[in-house]
Amino acid sequence: SYGQLPRECTLDKAVFDFECCPNTASGICGGPTRGSCVNLTESVLDPCEDGSNANTTYCDAQALLRSRPGTNRTDFRYKWPTQIFQSVCVCNGNYGDYNCMGCKRGYGGADCSVQLPPVVRRNILSLSDEEQDALLQLALDTKSTTASGYTVPIIEPVTTNPSESFVQISLFDIFVSFHFSAVRDQEINNCDIDSVIYNFCNDQTRCPVPNFGHEGPGFLTWHRAYMLYVETELQRFLNDSTFALPYWDWTDESARDGIWDLIGTSNCGIFSDPPDNTTVQAPINGPFSEWDAICTNTKEIVCNAANQVCNPTANPTRIQRCIGGTAGVQCRVESALPNREEVDEAVKEQMYDVEPYGLEEENNGFRNALEGFEFLIDRDRDVCPDFEGGFRVTELHNRVHIYIGGTMLDVPQASNDPMFFLHHCNIDRLYEEWLDQFSDENLPSYQPETLHYDVNPGHNKDEYLVPIFPLYTNGDMHARATSLGYTYTSRVGGRGLHGELQMVNYFLNQFIVVCFT
Repeated sequence: SYGQLPRECTLDKAVFDFECCPNTASGICGGPTRGSCVNLTESVLDPCEDGSNANTTYCDAQALLRSRPGTNRTDFRYKWPTQIFQSVCVCNGNYGDYNCMGCKRGYGGADCSVQLPPVVRRNILSLSDEEQDALLQLALDTKSTTASGYTVPIIEPVTTNPSESFVQISLFDIFVSFHFSAVRDQEINNCDIDSVIYNFCNDQTRCPVPNFGHEGPGFLTWHRAYMLYVETELQRFLNDSTFALPYWDWTDESARDGIWDLIGTSNCGIFSDPPDNTTVQAPINGPFSEWDAICTNTKEIVCNAANQVCNPTANPTRIQRCIGGTAGVQCRVESALPNREEVDEAVKEQMYDVEPYGLEEENNGFRNALEGFEFLIDRDRDVCPDFEGGFRVTELHNRVHIYIGGTMLDVPQASNDPMFFLHHCNIDRLYEEWLDQFSDENLPSYQPETLHYDVNPGHNKDEYLVPIFPLYTNGDMHARATSLGYTYTSRVGGRGLHGELQMVNYFLNQFIVVCFT
């Protein structure tokens, strides 16, 4: 699945023209004041096309995208978004959205010149009972309501028959297909010996895995853009520009029971009765007990490659959890969530990321530590087997996925579980906490700053985030949350002064405008 595409850009003419430049009431892309239609084919380049940089992580993965084994087609994510749209709207100033008829996050008014106060993301367990009930109802409503403005394709390539290539699905399932698209290749190295991908990769120790959202510098920036997209769509759904996603602070040991009371458990792991260490995962109870998961056949989709598209309307299953369970999980040494001491060690890192920009333990950058590939304190270690017969570290972000288990344990389908969004909103909060340590003059830059061949496609600073549309780069998202229209209530240990000062300045400026103009 491509994730989400604007419905008016998936009509026959738009797809065949490789163009998403809607003709609005004010003109194409909102008219010349708001934006213009720009061809991207010259600016979105593949530096590996001439073969001069062969045998690198980046170029091996690009080669896999450019010519899928067993097919004669190109993966839609290659040189995103030019396999679908070669021309798109580029908006001027504070105008935004795919057609430039909206405003960038954090701005409003008819001409998008009014700076809005940032919405405030709060700890879900600090919400009132009424607010928690409303949040659960919102999740259920988005699962049962068709996303009228967006479509997802079920046939690839879509240009063969656009009118039959797309389906409309629920808004929540749009969110799920979005994440699946970016990380679906996680299963490549688990493919069976008779699969198309295995035959392609059998000369290599490990097949290149084009993971656009994990295991590289783009992990935090990709998920920041993803959370921002989800939050914005929920604001539109509610017609409430003040809505903000909540987060779950899994380091708060005194409040951990509260989250399970709210979102449900399963007869598995620490909640099994009688104790059960044989069940790998189990259906859940609570408000999401009838919740369907889509795109769960990751291995089938990825390994055979013939139709590498998830059909979100086919064969849904129930989401599952095995909270704190150990059966079938090779990665866990201890059954525990991360604590504040580990977070503090990660936040001490002074560089955003360092070479080789992957998941190596010796990579002592903040991104690598928060994603969970760096040992942070002296204790029993959580490790997972890698594909070369060794082990890799599994801490912080990764360990929370493992602890919840079930659907959250399988990366491509993990966003089917609403817990995913509470978890990743907290990851973004910790990203913001790290940024808030630095003044604007000393803010660490996104790394790598220039094209680097030891990272996966999509992780370089100026590459567009796949499959996010409208387009953003990693560099765009490596910015303070207040500049993107939101902030957090929680600031631990005195951190966050910069963010708080920005809010004070905003309200002072509004006071001056009102009183003296």
